[in-house]
Amino acid sequence: MAELGFQKEGRHFRHPDCAHLFVEFVSGPLGIGDDSDIEPVVAAEGAQKLKLLSPTDCVRDRLAGFIHFGSRDYMDQCILVASSHPIDWDKIERWCKGEGPNGPPAFAELRRRVERIEPS
Repeated sequence: MAELGFQKEGRHFRHPDCAHLFVEFVSGPLGIGDDSDIEPVVAAEGAQKLKLLSPTDCVRDRLAGFIHFGSRDYMDQCILVASSHPIDWDKIERWCKGEGPNGPPAFAELRRRVERIEPS
């Protein structure tokens, strides 16, 4: 990371040209809420491989922040991902039902707001 210009700050790595973003390497197992059966997507560039959350799992991860912490930033991030990538709406809805009483209303808001963005 240092070779790329990133500086370590606690558990995060930040780049001076993009200080509002950071990279974090989380320890396993990876989980979203109580779901620890997460299959990463592998992005490859030549010999370099990077494991990432699928768009669906990215939405679930960000939606968890909205459901449990009430952060509107998390909802905004969900909308950005869900409106620009194919996602599995049924998987997200099922997962939201298991995230407590705030899960279903959060799903309904996300779906409603994304539908306003998508062309009819």
